[in-house]
Amino acid sequence: MVEKNIRDISSEEIQNFMNIYKDLSDSSIKKIFEQFNPAFNYALDRGCIFRNPMKQVIRPKSNKKDKLVRAMTLEEENQFVNYLQNKSIKECPYKNEFLIQLFIGLRIGECLALSHHDIDLMNRKIYVHKTLTRRINGLISMSNSPKTQAGNRFLPIPDSLYQYIVEQMNYSNAQENNEEKLLFKPKQNKYTTPENVNRALGRILDELGIEHMASLV
Repeated sequence: MVEKNIRDISSEEIQNFMNIYKDLSDSSIKKIFEQFNPAFNYALDRGCIFRNPMKQVIRPKSNKKDKLVRAMTLEEENQFVNYLQNKSIKECPYKNEFLIQLFIGLRIGECLALSHHDIDLMNRKIYVHKTLTRRINGLISMSNSPKTQAGNRFLPIPDSLYQYIVEQMNYSNAQENNEEKLLFKPKQNKYTTPENVNRALGRILDELGIEHMASLV
């Protein structure tokens, strides 16, 4: 397809191309699908083509089974929080990441994208305006905004979380090769992956005897 003139690309060819990716997740299929429409609209606006072949293309559904998601019970959440509060960052590297998610309700990508510049300790607020995302090529990158524009927001830091925010800022401030001043910076890589965080979550849940969830949020 890449060697054909854009005028000669048919809806059927695009559909066949999209169907190849049925074994990917629905979110990955959506990302691929959404890259085509703007490209053809751009060509249409400039008179390179006379119709958008994407009008007849149906986004395929993933063959992957949907993950079962469940919430912690209140008793499990209290058990989990007590566990985290009694651990050091050295013992549990993502303890404060989990606490931020639980107490403020951030998505995992938003939490991992937080830097010192987003924390206003004086006014006890967190500015959420970035997220970590995984691109189609598998690489993790920093997005300038959350999933939606409404995702740009200031959130209050509750009293119960304040000391853990300060603890994480002090810890990350002493880290080497952390020019972005990220709160959660891995030693070897530029960004922390959600998969590593969820694996750490799974180990804690196993230790506590709590049934696994797909992820914290």
